Amino acid sequence: MSMALGNTLQGFLTFKDVVPEFTLEEWESLTYAQRALYMDVILETYNNLLSVENHLIHGKHGEVLEQDTECIVHELVNIQEKFCKWDEISKMTLESTQSTPYKTHLRDPSLRSSNLKRHKAGKTREVYKYKDCVQFSNECAIIGVNSGIHIENKEHKNTEFDNDFVYKHKLMLKEDINGKNLHQDGECEKCFTKTRKLHFYQRIHTGEKPYKCSECDKCFVSNLSLIIHQRIHTGEKPYKCSQCDKYFARESCLRRHQRSHSGEKPYKCSQCDKYFAQKYYLSIHQRIHTGEKRYKCSQCDKYFSQESCLRRHQRIHTGEKPYKCSQCDKYFSQKFHLSIHQRIHTGEKPYKCSECDKCFTEKRTLRNHMRIHTGEKPYKCSECDKCFGRKGSLRIHQRIHTGEKPYKCGECDKCFGQQSHRSIHQRIHTGEKPYKCSQCDKHFTQESCLRRHQRIHTGDKPYKCCQCDKYFSQEFYLSIHQRIHTGEKPYKCSECDKCFTEKGTLRNHMRLHTGEKPYKCSECDKSFVQQSHLTVHQRSHTGEKPYKCSQCDKCFARESCRRRHQRIHTGDKPYKCNQCAKYFAGESYLSIH
Repeated sequence: MSMALGNTLQGFLTFKDVVPEFTLEEWESLTYAQRALYMDVILETYNNLLSVENHLIHGKHGEVLEQDTECIVHELVNIQEKFCKWDEISKMTLESTQSTPYKTHLRDPSLRSSNLKRHKAGKTREVYKYKDCVQFSNECAIIGVNSGIHIENKEHKNTEFDNDFVYKHKLMLKEDINGKNLHQDGECEKCFTKTRKLHFYQRIHTGEKPYKCSECDKCFVSNLSLIIHQRIHTGEKPYKCSQCDKYFARESCLRRHQRSHSGEKPYKCSQCDKYFAQKYYLSIHQRIHTGEKRYKCSQCDKYFSQESCLRRHQRIHTGEKPYKCSQCDKYFSQKFHLSIHQRIHTGEKPYKCSECDKCFTEKRTLRNHMRIHTGEKPYKCSECDKCFGRKGSLRIHQRIHTGEKPYKCGECDKCFGQQSHRSIHQRIHTGEKPYKCSQCDKHFTQESCLRRHQRIHTGDKPYKCCQCDKYFSQEFYLSIHQRIHTGEKPYKCSECDKCFTEKGTLRNHMRLHTGEKPYKCSECDKSFVQQSHLTVHQRSHTGEKPYKCSQCDKCFARESCRRRHQRIHTGDKPYKCNQCAKYFAGESYLSIH
């Protein structure tokens, strides 16, 4: 055997590396059963160590190393004989004669007989002495060293085996800062304090997954990973939170959960000093600084920093809405949207304004609302420098400049710049009027129309003219009124060039040229140019006189008739003759005069 193999074997673990050692104080603190167990473990560990070494070398090149194996077995038999002798000297016993004899990979009769002798000796209960334990351990170690030297001195030449052995199985030892042995992986030079961890890690390179789930045939590197996985099938959740009684399948999941109660955030971003409860959240956050977006949409080539964001985005293309409201059967593409929607049914409004105590169902709605108090308008239009408190408002505004109207009515192909405008428009086709007045049961297509209507009942007139202090119930009426002061008449007749302050007045005027009378009485088939004229006419059939004089309780069908009547009581004569300066109470009287 070449020197390379000898050096490789010298780099393998020795008995001293894997067997724990006790001080005198530690040994004295052990019970009889613990001392007996320790002696048993020493023997079994050494047998297993030699068995692995023998199997490793003999497995591929049995003929080459056959002589070496015989030497190993011979030395191992000597070890067992020494153990048997040691048993007699120290009167080693077990608490029960029913203990299972040791099993080794080396099926030598002398080994089994030596183990049997040890179990037959279990009649006395003398306590193992510390100096005997030390001597026992040292003998094993000495024989282990001699075995290694014996193999090293054998000279065989097989370079191919040497290289393959070194590449796949070598274990190099290094000294760490504390003087402890570190076991280093031959592939990537990663170090471990325990050989067991190194063996698990090496399966990453080899791809070995020896532990298989009997339910789903999934394989795992370690038995522990298999046990944890099987809890998916069994539903077992052994780890319970002491704060909220929630259960978890893994202890690590429990620890992460407990941070929600303690508020602990142990993971810190080195860029912005932000803290996170989980390392996973930190790694996602760091993509903000690096700009990394590894997840790409196959439909529109858009990139995302998180896989979950990509999945949510793809539902835009597929139209999938997997989250259903149990109250109204409405579906949502995101669970977050469903949670917000459900607050409509529960009435929950968890986000409260600190300024006016107004509450909101969404946090972003509260943020937008707070800008009313602060006056902040962070979103600026690049075309006209107009600023907005909401990003959505800016987007809608920019459609004025671009002329974009992305929302199209499916009934009449009319397009709108806002989705809300299209929804309101579609009620014309459906006849839906969801907003009802609590005073008169009248229904409206828009909430704003309902609010304006309710001012009729309340008498509220919040809009004031700054010129004459007159008040109006609607802003629209105020803007029309202000044209009296400004003299503005923006609506012009194309037939006679007459101008009007209101668009509705122009429409009524145009019917004089066209002869159109769209409003027909159902009682006498008489038609009218304006709806108001039809309403007044119908009072002649119903006898309704809603306008009452406050002085004499006389009633009238028209408000204009009441105004003329009241001049009798007030003596007001607003109509003056230009020829003789005589005044009259009514315009008709002036015409007759």
